[in-house]
Amino acid sequence: LGFKGMTIPEKPVSQIPNNMFFTLNFYDFPEHRTDVVELKHLDRDPRDPAGSETRPFFAFMRKSRVEGNDRVTDHDKELHIKYEIDPSELDDKEAHLDFSRYLFKKSTAIEVWDADTLMLYGVIRVPLQELLRQGQKEVTLHRELDCVHPVDGSITGSIQMILMHAGKETVRPLPQEFRKNVLQPIQNQTSRVQPGQSRKRVKVRPVHLTPLPKSEGEGGFGIDGNYQEGGLYHTTQTDQMRKKARVKRYITHNLKRETAQKYSEDSEHDWEKLKNLRDFTYLREQKKTDVIKQVLRERISGSMDLLVKPCQATVFQLTLENPFDCEECFTINIDDPHNPHSVDPEVKLVSDPTEWRFHAENNHFDEPSEWSMIDENKVVLKPGERCPLVFKFLSFKEYSDNAGVDLRQFLSKRDVLIWFHQFRGETINCTQLRLKPQRAVIDHVFRFFEPANRTIKCTLPSLYYYSEPPSDDKRPYFHCSNPRSMVEWESDSEVSIQLRVPESSNKMRFYVAAYSDELCINPLALWVLEINSLTPIDVQVITGQRETCVLSLRGDYPQKVTCHSSDTTLFSFPEQHAGEFVLLPGVINNIEGMVQSDQPKVRSALVHCVDTIARQLVHAWVIRIKSSSPEVDHVFEVSCRVGNDHYDKIPFRNESNQWAFFSFRSSNSNLLHIHGPEFALEAKDTTYLKVQFPKQQRAGVAEVFIFAVDKEESVSQCLLCKISYLP
Repeated sequence: LGFKGMTIPEKPVSQIPNNMFFTLNFYDFPEHRTDVVELKHLDRDPRDPAGSETRPFFAFMRKSRVEGNDRVTDHDKELHIKYEIDPSELDDKEAHLDFSRYLFKKSTAIEVWDADTLMLYGVIRVPLQELLRQGQKEVTLHRELDCVHPVDGSITGSIQMILMHAGKETVRPLPQEFRKNVLQPIQNQTSRVQPGQSRKRVKVRPVHLTPLPKSEGEGGFGIDGNYQEGGLYHTTQTDQMRKKARVKRYITHNLKRETAQKYSEDSEHDWEKLKNLRDFTYLREQKKTDVIKQVLRERISGSMDLLVKPCQATVFQLTLENPFDCEECFTINIDDPHNPHSVDPEVKLVSDPTEWRFHAENNHFDEPSEWSMIDENKVVLKPGERCPLVFKFLSFKEYSDNAGVDLRQFLSKRDVLIWFHQFRGETINCTQLRLKPQRAVIDHVFRFFEPANRTIKCTLPSLYYYSEPPSDDKRPYFHCSNPRSMVEWESDSEVSIQLRVPESSNKMRFYVAAYSDELCINPLALWVLEINSLTPIDVQVITGQRETCVLSLRGDYPQKVTCHSSDTTLFSFPEQHAGEFVLLPGVINNIEGMVQSDQPKVRSALVHCVDTIARQLVHAWVIRIKSSSPEVDHVFEVSCRVGNDHYDKIPFRNESNQWAFFSFRSSNSNLLHIHGPEFALEAKDTTYLKVQFPKQQRAGVAEVFIFAVDKEESVSQCLLCKISYLP
């Protein structure tokens, strides 16, 4: 996908941004955000060499690109996105057919963002059917696609793109070799050597510090051969004394040896008991779960891989046979580690007879003897009877492969065990189901920016629906992954969603899937709704008059920021806050703004405070302006013909007692345009306003206000034009 540039209509709805970036979801790839491009104005469209194109053209020039951890300047380079898809490297055998169906039926939506204000500028829809190669080696298309405003649906420009689909030879993945360890890590604790740990195994025993009892007057020989008694040394003079000393030494030595041996045997016995207790405690705390799992694994008779996607039902069949010579009741239990006690499990046994028959006919499964033989999760089989059971997997969780999140809240890779038990409790069979999740194919991401802590009703525009809306007798079935949201079918091209917006500065994201049947088998579309909660500010003004509104923001540290409004005619900033300024840290910063509404109805404007250096959103507000009807000074009635422009003059008189320089503006420039909107007028003097009523294609009645205000806004008048469009 190559981005060349864009053309701007003569009367753009919003201000043309200086820098842009794009976000899109293509096939099952994660959401991609492009580099920032600069809009470079050219005198004419390069595709129009004759120069007959009058619309201004802006070329996309990539400002920088990321290489590793560095951002490299890369001027005068076109922006393009490349996706590589090789079905031979995927586990799905029908991946090439799925991708071909995606190109044939789907379109990809590309969001255009203002890189300076971080506001959504528009959305373009890229049809993909023409990219089917039909046996050709390469297909290249040049297209100019309208950029549609996400709120009012007006055209904000046209994006010129180059679409190319090129084929290449498939690459078969090399077979992977697996080595199976004899012992699991938990069973081989002694083989683990931590850094700084010795490999030598040393058996440690306690040191006995209990001294042997000494009798009073006990003595012995010192190191110099002299006899020691009572701490005094005596010289042995006779043989009798030496003999007596030898007998006493012999008796003392034998007594010590017998006592030490007896104590050593008792200590060895206590040490063995303590070691066994420690081993039993370790087995109970650490290995109990693994031992149970190992015993259960021995009951597993087969396994199968199942490729699953969010919001897409996957059906498979398992056969149960009665091995006994009598009639037996079997119980089917599904052990899912992520949904142990869920009311609505993701893996279900199909027990409804109508649904069972539907899946068997559509998937060419084997048929049972009776369609109503399953009662909840129990089935009764005759001796040797075989029953083909149908299971369905359906999850509305978002896919995630991030190890840092709670995988139970997302659709992640895991093993599910399906147990077949005899009614008395004996296990007959077990099948291991290896779930391999994949990313869902998202048709469009709807982003809403709403006030926090309020109940809202969002309407999905019909532009991003399927190309052929369903008829009245075949309305689609909707399912929302957010249980606190309610989806309603309004018409053939409108769906409403009612929900509660979270706290300020939070984001809510969930799926909304549309199906052609109530069993959720044939998906029509899959959307992602992103609800951004903003700080609400309600302002009430008089139509045509300007009021001051103060925005409060606490600064954590000094930041250079700029404030931007999504509609400068509704909410604007004075000179001190119109450009870059610094947020003061540790205090509440008051940012003044001017509110002005020219139509007596409720209108909204988004205000973003953006860090100019990091290009990150600091804070966001939603300004809800409720304007009351103004006091009308004069009323004029004008008749116009349908399909023709009408020119007229409207009298205006300066009712003040002094000279004034007036500025005139229309509440709706598409219905009434003022020529020469500024001029001076003496006190009590009268002149005429030259106005133009652009041609309209339908008959009807409209009302347009003309506001006259002097430069100091001390004098103001309001004129009302009632326009009748006649055929």
